[in-house]
Amino acid sequence: MRTVSKGVEEYQKDKKGALLIITHSTRILESLHVDKTHVLVNGKIVASGDASLVDEINEHGFERFLEA
Repeated sequence: MRTVSKGVEEYQKDKKGALLIITHSTRILESLHVDKTHVLVNGKIVASGDASLVDEINEHGFERFLEA
């Protein structure tokens, strides 16, 4: 994961732009500077926040978003 995260960060610095990362693994996001986080269920955004949303998912799980 760290290798992938490092590659993503280098790409972002080189291109000086934004990236949209869609993943089921919050671990990759832990090594990146994340400005915004969105949770999608069945193609719809059910929650939005900053990087703290990733921590919340890691601590409490993703299941609560399935009920949204």
